[in-house]
Parts: sequence; C-alpha cells; structure tokens
Amino acid sequence: MRQAPPVSLRCDGSAAWRMLHALLAAAAAASLVAWGLLHGGAQEASAGAASAVAALLAAAAGWFAARPESAELRWDGQAWWLDGAAGRVDVMMDLGPWMLLRFRPAAGVSRWLPVPGAGPTRHGLRAALYSRAAFVAPTVPVPPGPSD
Repeated sequence: MRQAPPVSLRCDGSAAWRMLHALLAAAAAASLVAWGLLHGGAQEASAGAASAVAALLAAAAGWFAARPESAELRWDGQAWWLDGAAGRVDVMMDLGPWMLLRFRPAAGVSRWLPVPGAGPTRHGLRAALYSRAAFVAPTVPVPPGPSD
C-alpha cells in the first residue's frame, strides 16, 4: 500500500468558525436564563428580555473567545506536526469543504483546528488523514543473557 504524500497547510479558522462559537454561546445563555427565570415564576416578558440580554453578552464573549490562532499543520509521511510539536490528528467532523480536526500532542493540551476548504492541498490532506501511517518496526532492546 502506498504512503500518503507529505502535506502542509495553515489552519487559522474563519469568520464562520467564530460565528458558530458566538451562536452556540448565545443559545446556551438565552435558554439557561429563560429556564431559570420562568422556573422561578418570572413574567414571560421579563424572562424574554433578560434572556435576550444574556444571549447578546454570551455571543460577544463567544466571538472574542474564538479569535483565530494561526497554526501550521504538517504531515511528513510518518507523523503529524503542529507548529513543531508531534502528535495525533483525529477527524471530528468532515462536511466536505469544511473539516474540524483535533490535534492531540504527545504532551500537553488538545487543540481544535477548523479547516475551511484547504484549497489545493485538500486531496493530500484527506489522503493523509484517512490512510494508515507506514509501519515502523519498534526497536526492542535485547535483555542480557545469563552470565557464565
């Protein structure tokens, strides 16, 4: 079986990624505030107004929290690298022109990578993500023999 070719691309998010963060934060905040106020016996109008304010504040927080951090994702034919750190890449969502990847470094915290389009590197990226890495036989130290 042939090995996937080396590929390198820049993952820097997009406006759609930030908008998704903002919408999810807004929906969560609005529903939580509305539920809490209505469960506590508040009027529907005041609960609606309070949930709208909570949604706006949460949307702003989600927008700023998802500011793009540019990173270089690279497959060298043997391992995945993100800004010089080796690790594993998992495909979390593949929507055709847009992908969401999770990079798990050998040491440290996982990082989510939105990949919009990927342009001309799309085919190489998909080949590297969905193919197996070449098998490299591990070197096992030979235990010392009995002394005579």
